[in-house]
Amino acid sequence: MNTADNSDLIELERRSFMTTSNAMHVWAAYSLARVVKAPVPDWVLGYFDLCARRLFAFSSAQNEVDDFAKTVANAFMLNSKGRGTAASKYFGAKWVEYGISVHVKVRANTKPDFAVVEVASEGNVSVSTVRRAWNTYQKAYPNGGLTAFKAVIS
Repeated sequence: MNTADNSDLIELERRSFMTTSNAMHVWAAYSLARVVKAPVPDWVLGYFDLCARRLFAFSSAQNEVDDFAKTVANAFMLNSKGRGTAASKYFGAKWVEYGISVHVKVRANTKPDFAVVEVASEGNVSVSTVRRAWNTYQKAYPNGGLTAFKAVIS
């Protein structure tokens, strides 16, 4: 994988984080940067700075915390609304893959609802998974661009 591909993948994780607020994308970008010996992006360092401030604020508080694990998860923005955890809701670039697949079908004049069902069937995943991926993809790429395609197929 060349440097441009790595940058694309790190950018994909940034867009994913900005769209979903799932901090697992920050950790994925950090891990990728370390593995390929790329500079850790400023947005990742900004996240680490925020987490550090939250942890120090917690440590300087005089009162005890009932649920330490929950407090730390909140400090690292790894808490999750509803069922599941940030880790269980992280599915890497799969949402982009599903989103691109729906996008391609819609551009070929398939109605979005039918495209979602087709992609779910082709990928052997639930319709709700593809629908969530499609909605996330549309938020991350509002102009419908296939800008993440290169990152997904690399």
